[in-house]
Amino acid sequence: MVQAVLNAGKVPIVPTIPWARTADVQNCGPGLNAKIQQLYASYPQVVHGPDLWGYFSTYQSLISGDDLHPSAAGYVAYRQQWADAMVANVYG
Repeated sequence: MVQAVLNAGKVPIVPTIPWARTADVQNCGPGLNAKIQQLYASYPQVVHGPDLWGYFSTYQSLISGDDLHPSAAGYVAYRQQWADAMVANVYG
C-alpha cells in the first residue's frame, strides 16, 4: 500500500497499531508494529504517525470497557496524538 501511495505522488502517513487489552491485539499487535517499523526503514518517505501502541499502553485507562476501543476521553487523546505527530513530523 505504501508503494501504491508513493506511485500516486502522495505521501503515506503510517501510525503504529493502537494498544488494546484484547487477546488478539496483544498477540498480533507487536508483530504488526514490527512490520510498521520495517516500513519506516524501507520507505523513508513515510511520515510517522503517532505511536498509538506506546501511548495507550501507558494510558490504559483511556481504553473503554470493551477492552478494544478508546473511551470518550481516549478518543480525545487519540486525536491529540495525531495532531502532535503531524506538528512534529510534518510541520515541525
